[in-house]
Amino acid sequence: MGKHHSQRKVFLFLLTVTLALCVLSSGLSFSIHSSTAFATDSVFPGFITDLSQVATYDDRLGTATEIWETNNSQLRELIYGPIGTCDLSIVRVWLEDRTTIWYEIMNQGTLESRPSTTKIEIYFGTCGGNQTIYQEEPGLGGGSSKTVCLNISSLPENWCGCKMLTVRVEANYRAIVDAEPLDPTSNDVLTATFDNLCADGIQNQDEQGIDCGGSCPASCRDCFADADFGSAEDAGYFCLGSSVVLDTARLALQEYANCLRDPDCRATLRVYDPLMDFSAVTVEDLERNTDYIMEAVAYYVDRHTTFMYDRDSHIYEPGGAASLDLDGPMNAEDMIQRSGSRSGIILGNQLVDTCPNDYCGDCEDHAILREALMRSLGISWRCAFCADHYDDYFGGGHTFNLVYYRNKWRIMDYGPLGSYFSISQYWNAHNPHNVWNDRVGEYWCPDWLSDPACWICCNQDPYRWTQNYSDGDTCGSTWRTYYEECAP
Repeated sequence: MGKHHSQRKVFLFLLTVTLALCVLSSGLSFSIHSSTAFATDSVFPGFITDLSQVATYDDRLGTATEIWETNNSQLRELIYGPIGTCDLSIVRVWLEDRTTIWYEIMNQGTLESRPSTTKIEIYFGTCGGNQTIYQEEPGLGGGSSKTVCLNISSLPENWCGCKMLTVRVEANYRAIVDAEPLDPTSNDVLTATFDNLCADGIQNQDEQGIDCGGSCPASCRDCFADADFGSAEDAGYFCLGSSVVLDTARLALQEYANCLRDPDCRATLRVYDPLMDFSAVTVEDLERNTDYIMEAVAYYVDRHTTFMYDRDSHIYEPGGAASLDLDGPMNAEDMIQRSGSRSGIILGNQLVDTCPNDYCGDCEDHAILREALMRSLGISWRCAFCADHYDDYFGGGHTFNLVYYRNKWRIMDYGPLGSYFSISQYWNAHNPHNVWNDRVGEYWCPDWLSDPACWICCNQDPYRWTQNYSDGDTCGSTWRTYYEECAP
């Protein structure tokens, strides 16, 4: 009996010292005083099975505080019964005005939490990148909560370049000392995804047009305004004012209307207006909307034109004048009236005696024809350009179109419109070095101003004329601007 009594006194001494040293921030404390008896059903395995003798010990050190020490948590339960916990959790995350992220952190437990760190991960998408923010949190009493706001407009990255914003908030990511041992982790993390209302195809918020103006980064533009024909260096390529070109442009509208009314044909398109009543669409419906005109032109040229290589590399043809030589860039009238009789090599290195389609030409012939049809139907010169990519001065480049479609600059090239909207369809030849049309610039003008033979050449900076989100850093002047993942 004496031996067991001695062990009991030693244990109680160690218990008292441990409790006295564990002074933490919760405010929950207990004292062991002489002549005080404890009643509990709890059992501390291997040490005390009978607490009747505890009252004989005097707590010489006074009040002791015990909250977080895991090695003593069972002792606290022994004295108090079932223990409480702190339980930091993220209960909601929301977005205001595209620029402010809010979250609510709550202590769902009964004990006060220590100061901790919340980790906020923001995923801006393919082009916008990611950002991580660490937010220091004060201690929270049991059952209390607080809301935190984060202004993301000043971050190095922004979400103008993604259709959705994803936010992951993790409570108690890094406590001031160690992670709370009594804090359950199952509800620490909350992830929320927000649609980019500036990329939903609907005029909402404070937008001045569909997904443009107001708080949206895209500028609204009237693509029927300032549509007079010009007389720039190579305006002759487009034959603007020609009845041949205008009649072909109206034929393009008619064929596209027929396609939209046919569900099978419509299924082959990459983009079209989902709000349009296809069952009754007419040419008049299409010609009142610049987006529809662009869709119609891309559809028509793709269907009626076969790619045919030029026999020689004609880099520059002054003014787009008519020529008996159909190699090199053709003007729009020649493309429509004469290219169908060409012989040459088409894709697949197949030699043909006669063009197998209505028109045959290479990249610049496609681009010139598309530009001519769009401008003839009233598209502003500010909303449609031919664009040149140079591999080198003597060949190995590409010409295509850049169009302001649905208030964003997009690539128009082979195939129906929409074939190159995604960054997954990136082609290095779509990285432009020069833009031009009947009002500005000239065709294929490498910027070799020091070359006496080319001193009159003057490239037009593509990003001066065709930059989406021109005031944004992340969505700045790079080839990425033309893709939905970067400028949705």
